Amino acid sequence: AGDEFASIFGNELKPKVMITTRPKPSKHLFRFIADLMTLLPKSFYYERKKFDIKQICQFATNKKFTHLIVLGEDKKYKKKMCNGMIVSRLPD
Repeated sequence: AGDEFASIFGNELKPKVMITTRPKPSKHLFRFIADLMTLLPKSFYYERKKFDIKQICQFATNKKFTHLIVLGEDKKYKKKMCNGMIVSRLPD
């Protein structure tokens, strides 16, 4: 099997990243998303709404995204902050 990241690290393929969140994110998470988008070129935020992860992955693949980032946060505490990040490489 070949190296699935060779084209990215060899600068043959520029990653296109879709960013979404857990359902009902707080305003604090949106600040983090804005910062993340300044760090990652070709990154785009899409609202989660009521879609499940399988639907989001299919949408992202259809839109030619190479990666999906799903952000989570712990809402139990007064100071809400991002405490989870799932980064997935999407199929071609």
